[in-house]
Amino acid sequence: MGSATEDVERTRRIAAAAAASVQQLGSRLGMADVMRAKADSYAMLGVHVNARFLADKAVASAPSDPDDILRLARVHALAGQHRRALHLLTSSNITERSLIARLLSAQCFFAVGDFEDCLAILGDTENESPRTVENAENDRAVENCRRLDGANLLPQRM
Repeated sequence: MGSATEDVERTRRIAAAAAASVQQLGSRLGMADVMRAKADSYAMLGVHVNARFLADKAVASAPSDPDDILRLARVHALAGQHRRALHLLTSSNITERSLIARLLSAQCFFAVGDFEDCLAILGDTENESPRTVENAENDRAVENCRRLDGANLLPQRM
């Protein structure tokens, strides 16, 4: 019982420290930068609703900024909304320009069970025979996706 109370108190201390650091940043940076910093803080704390709201506002303020798009896609993925993250990444064509976006897309494809697209986004299917590509349960394909899942790009939840 005491451990749950300690965890709650620890989370409150972390949130207070994050809020203080964001306020210090706010005095030096613009409002959009404060929203980005707060979205990152909330995402790290596991408060996905607030993180998603702020990340969405950052994308609305600069729709062509790939960092904001990637931030919002990460928040969607952290919240378990992998299809939303995939839609955002593929509709913005950010995966063509950013390796991190490609890896996040591959993680999302893996999470929804789409192993062929997971491999395709990573580029592993170029030298494979058509039969191997069609067989999503191929040992090599599954192993590649498992290695990708082990190299998790998403921040770890507390």
